[in-house]
Amino acid sequence: IVPLVGAALAMAVVWIVAIGRLRGAYIRALRDTLRVRPPGLDGTDAAGAAIGIVPREELRTIPRSLASEDPIEVLAALELADPRRPEVTAAIAPLCAHADARVRRAACIALAIPVSAARAAIAARVDDRDPDVGDAALGAWLVIDDTDEPARRLRKRDDLRACNAIEIAGLAWRRHVHAPLPATLARVAAALAGPPKGP
Repeated sequence: IVPLVGAALAMAVVWIVAIGRLRGAYIRALRDTLRVRPPGLDGTDAAGAAIGIVPREELRTIPRSLASEDPIEVLAALELADPRRPEVTAAIAPLCAHADARVRRAACIALAIPVSAARAAIAARVDDRDPDVGDAALGAWLVIDDTDEPARRLRKRDDLRACNAIEIAGLAWRRHVHAPLPATLARVAAALAGPPKGP
C-alpha cells in the first residue's frame, strides 16, 4: 500500500504543478487575444455574457488592456470590462476622449452606469466631432441621467441622429440592466413629444 500512496502523492504534485502552469499560460493567451481580437461591430458584443463569469486573473488584465495604444486591444477589453468596478470605470472614463472614434463610442456605451465620473465623461462627448460618438454619448446619457437635459438635447437632434441615440440607449440598457427601462422609455417619449424643432 505504501508504493500506491507514494505514487498517488507524486501524481497529485504533478497535477498541481501542471494546473499552475496552465493558469499562467491562460492569462498570457488572454493578453495576446486582447491585443489581436477584432471587436464586434459596436464594440459591446460580449459584455453582457462576460460580467460575472470572468476569472479574477482575467479581470486584472482588462485595465492594462484598456490603457493600450492599440485601439483593437482597447475595444476588445471594453467588451469584457465591467465598469461597475471603480478601477475599471476610472480606466474607461478617459477613453471617452480617445483619438479613435470607435473607442470613444464604445467607452460611452460601456459607461452607461450611475457613476458621477461616468456621467461627466459621457456628457462631455454629446457634441463629439464624430456624430456616431455623439449619438452613443447621448443614448448612454439618456439611460443614466434623471434630469431633463439629455431629453432636451435629444429634441435638438435631427430624426436620424435621435433614432441612433435611442437605439444606443436600448443597447446600453441591455448591456448593464441597471436602469428601469420604463423610466428610460418615459424620458425618451417625453423628449420626442416635446416642442417641435426649430427651422
